[in-house]
Amino acid sequence: TKEIKVKIIPPQRDYGRP
Repeated sequence: TKEIKVKIIPPQRDYGRP
């Protein structure tokens, strides 16, 4: 569940995408 939450919480800001 931690992996899914982390992916849902950071949409694109955490990834630093344009």
